[in-house]
Amino acid sequence: MVLRNEEIALAECLKDIKDFVQEIIIVDQSSTDGTKKVAEQFTQKIFIRPLSGFTDTDRQFSIDQATCPWVLVLDPDERLDLNLKSNLNRLIDSGFEAFWFPRKDFIDGRYYDQGGEDLRLRFFKKEAVIWPQIAHESPKLNTRKVGKANDGFILHARSLERIQEVHEDRKLFVNECVKIKQNEFVEKVENWLSQEDNLIDSISCDNTNPVISHKSRYFDLASHIKNLESHNPQMTDNEAMYRFLYELSLS
Repeated sequence: MVLRNEEIALAECLKDIKDFVQEIIIVDQSSTDGTKKVAEQFTQKIFIRPLSGFTDTDRQFSIDQATCPWVLVLDPDERLDLNLKSNLNRLIDSGFEAFWFPRKDFIDGRYYDQGGEDLRLRFFKKEAVIWPQIAHESPKLNTRKVGKANDGFILHARSLERIQEVHEDRKLFVNECVKIKQNEFVEKVENWLSQEDNLIDSISCDNTNPVISHKSRYFDLASHIKNLESHNPQMTDNEAMYRFLYELSLS
C-alpha cells in the first residue's frame, strides 16, 4: 500500500487482509496523522517517503520491497470481496502471471456506476509488472500471461468528504489542466449525490415502485448496519457496512 493520512481506513483494511497475506508493506507519504502508529500494529515494513500527491510515484518502490513472489496492491479504502479473497490461491495456480480485478465504487454508501467495467491490475508476480512513476499511467506488463478474475471484485468505498480532501492535497502537485479535471470530478460527484437525495425524498414508500426496488442505488444504510450489528455485537460499523454492500452487490 502507498498512502497518506489514512489513519481511519487503514486499520479496517489491514485487519481484513492480515490473515491471508504473508507480509504487509506500507509506504507512507509523510502522513501527519496517526497512520504510522496504526500500520505498526500490523507490520514493521513501513517506509516513509516524501509527499508527492499521488500514490503512483511510489508504487514501484513499494513493489520492490516485497520478498514474496506474488504481489497484491490495495488502497486503504478498498476491500476484496469474499469470493475474490478465497480464490487468490487458485489464481496463482492458474498459469497466469498477472490479473485484472473488477472494482465497484461506493460513495457515501451508494453504488456509483461510472458506466462500463472498472478493471484494475492488482495481483501479479513481482517481476511481471513495472509501475511508471507518473500519475494515472497504466502499469507496464512484462508478460503475456494476463488474466481477469471473473469471480469477485474489489469494493472501493469512499466518502465525498474524503474525495474532496484528497483532491485538495493533490492541487499542490499538479498542473492547471489536471486541477480542472479533478474539480470537474468532485463537482460531478456532488451533483450526483444531490440528485440521488432529491429523488429518494420525492418518491413514495411503495415497494412496488421500480425506483425503490432498484436496491443497488436506493437503501437505508443506517438501518441495515443496525440490523447486522444486532446479530453480531462484535461487528464494527465499518465491518457491517462492507458486509452489507457486499451482500447488496450479489442481489
